[in-house]
Amino acid sequence: FLVLTISALYLGGSYYYADILYQKGVNLVNIKNDLEGGTVKIKDAVMLNPYNDLYLRTLAQAALQKVTQEIAKPQSAQRDANAQNLIATAINIGKRSTDLAPLNVDNWVQRASIYRSVIGYVSGAEQWAFDAYNEAAKLEPQNPSYYLELGRAYVLSADLLAQAAQKDKEADAKMKDYLVKAEEALKKSIDSKPDYAPALFELALVYSRTGQTNEAIANMIKTKNLYPQDIGIAFQLG
Repeated sequence: FLVLTISALYLGGSYYYADILYQKGVNLVNIKNDLEGGTVKIKDAVMLNPYNDLYLRTLAQAALQKVTQEIAKPQSAQRDANAQNLIATAINIGKRSTDLAPLNVDNWVQRASIYRSVIGYVSGAEQWAFDAYNEAAKLEPQNPSYYLELGRAYVLSADLLAQAAQKDKEADAKMKDYLVKAEEALKKSIDSKPDYAPALFELALVYSRTGQTNEAIANMIKTKNLYPQDIGIAFQLG
């Protein structure tokens, strides 16, 4: 009984202290703009409580922020190596969170956003992003935002192929396939919520890319009717 009591107190104390470290880390990042110091605190929280998927999601996001900072530096072999290491860290942490709590949709969304952030930098990242967004949609099929983000991932992947598609038939076919799948995903988003302006807007842009001008205009008009004061929507419609 004594051993069990001490063990419970030890674990409870460790998890409580992990919460304190986590909150300190979040405050350092968000309030004091100290990404490095905040990351250290969050890492310490993960060490004390490796079973908290919220800690892992936050740590993965911090790693992505560090990737952005690294890429902003002047190009060098060391910068590229550091960025690749940080990208690998973010991906691994994102995977750990879904392995730990596969039924938590937030973990799949975070993992998908990590993959989407590194499309063009990591081979195969686009397919990983598609798969992760699809897993999120399976968990909450009535949530239109997951299909919206899936559509955006397809559009981003298509845009990255646009230049190569001018000379390469295979790249051109892949780009067109991505745009078709983007359209399908965005339509599912709109089916879940017919007045979902972000999906209507993105679908209009997809139609514009594929030469379906009338459909593009019709969807942009629907979006403008929902947000008549948005000058960006009016500009795109024009």
